[in-house]
Amino acid sequence: MSPRIKVLLQLPAILRRYIPLARPGWKLPLATFLLMLVSAALDALGISLLVPLIDLLQGGVASSERTEWMLGKIQAIFPGRPREALLAPYVGLVVTAFTLRGLAAWTVIVSVTRLTGRVSQNLREALCSSLLTARPEVFDRTKGGELNNLFTNHLGWVVLGFENLIQVLFRGSLIVAALVYVVLESWQVAGLLVVIILLLAGPVALLQAPIKRRGARQAALQTRFAGLLSDVFTGMRVIRFSGAQPEMSRRFHGAVEEVARAELSNRRIASLVPVLLEFFALIAVMLIILVSFHWLIREKLLAANELLGILLAASRMVPNLNMVATAYGLLSVASGYMEQLEPWFRLPLFPARPFGGREFTGIGHDLRFDSVDFSYAPDRPALTSVSFDVPSGAKVALVGASGSGKSTVAALLMRLREPGAGCVRVDGVDYWEFSAESWQRHLGVVEQEPFLFHDTIRANLTFGLPDLSPERIAQALRTADLDAVIAAQPQGLDTVIGERGATLSGGQRQRLAIARAVARDPRLLILDEATSALDTATEREVQKALDAAMSGRTTLIIAHRLSTVRNADRIVVFDHGRVVEQGTWDELIGREGAFARLVKLNELKG
Repeated sequence: MSPRIKVLLQLPAILRRYIPLARPGWKLPLATFLLMLVSAALDALGISLLVPLIDLLQGGVASSERTEWMLGKIQAIFPGRPREALLAPYVGLVVTAFTLRGLAAWTVIVSVTRLTGRVSQNLREALCSSLLTARPEVFDRTKGGELNNLFTNHLGWVVLGFENLIQVLFRGSLIVAALVYVVLESWQVAGLLVVIILLLAGPVALLQAPIKRRGARQAALQTRFAGLLSDVFTGMRVIRFSGAQPEMSRRFHGAVEEVARAELSNRRIASLVPVLLEFFALIAVMLIILVSFHWLIREKLLAANELLGILLAASRMVPNLNMVATAYGLLSVASGYMEQLEPWFRLPLFPARPFGGREFTGIGHDLRFDSVDFSYAPDRPALTSVSFDVPSGAKVALVGASGSGKSTVAALLMRLREPGAGCVRVDGVDYWEFSAESWQRHLGVVEQEPFLFHDTIRANLTFGLPDLSPERIAQALRTADLDAVIAAQPQGLDTVIGERGATLSGGQRQRLAIARAVARDPRLLILDEATSALDTATEREVQKALDAAMSGRTTLIIAHRLSTVRNADRIVVFDHGRVVEQGTWDELIGREGAFARLVKLNELKG
């Protein structure tokens, strides 16, 4: 199939992509379409009124039957007036027609603006919903900057594409209306005009395929550039203390240059479209004049002022053809962005197996890992046949070298990952059967590097619990030993703490994370390396808060430091994704096995 035919056949596919984005409701899209037709009809009516106006200026002698009929209708409204006296009311009619056409065009613009806003909103909500329900692997392989680029760049181009799609349809309707007028005036000239338009469409259509290809490349380059920006901003400390500014500057310059070259290449081709159209339009007008004069006007098949009306209609078509070509070029670029964006609307859902509807109210007897397997990739098993119990109210510690599978256990308990085989049970019930809302409400988590939002202390503390009472907030702050810290802040709980809690110390950030966890009054508390990033003095402060948080709660502790392991009710030792030992501190030391070797090798730091 030739490139020009492919380009022409793309429009229905593009329409199928965009039409669902204009929902919900059909009234606004239908009203917009009808307004386009009304505006096009009024435009053609305004042109058709100009030839009788010329006849009136020439003494009222009609140049055709159609003009005679129209002037007769006007004269019937003003009986007794000679035709030369109809000029003023006729001018008023022309002004009224073009005024109505202008109002209709303005209404189309307003309606299109509303439609575009709806499309933009729908796109953002759909993309956000898709990301929020996507499997974790999506975020494992994608940089934050690339995701941000989808919202700021790709969506912007897709919305621009929708605007240009409407432009194609609107301007296309004006072209059709003008062509209908030409057909009514002279089918011979109309046939010639159609042939000329088809010939014009060929070179323009040939340009659309490379424009679309370059649009897709431009989208890919901008995604890569966004990823580089993410690396630069998040890794600024590392870049500076390692002296890598020159290297990053070179990489940045190279990425910017690639994007600039792609944009320039695209614009260079797109800019040819209006130039070609203007040149061919001039040739078309000259051809119409020559052909009409020799075969129509000389043969008395067409009056000169009728040809003038036809040329006026054609002149209205030229800028509209130009706009259609330009809009279609931008639509082709946007289509490349749309193709890049579409897979993000079809991300694999998490969980693949839906959560149940049972209410989780706590652990009555025990939580048990029963022969659980998990792999991040087919050839990368993270857990193999893992089995251990966490009795209700007990403190169970998971220890082992880095990469032994401890944090994977925490991810499974947080239900961020799903077991590949085996089962996690609470009092004999598969934990996947509990509803998402009840499980999350009774789960508290404190991680090694807690994520804090660029917001107030209060907003971070009550995140996910917007209706938390002042009493619960105060109790959580006391448990985390944050009272004095809050009192020292300039706006207390309403102090903004910066990105990732930049204005707080490491210990304060950790205690705020503890307060956020205990504010939920969790039935199950997970401490994932909660003190490993702290110095000894700060660790003692945080450990005091952790001891208060663990009191009376079933707790899973992932830790390297002896201070958080020695007092555990049970210690489970991991090695390469397997449980190799279980027992109390004294029992494991007495066995002189894997745990004792960890202690001796100082893998656990006291």
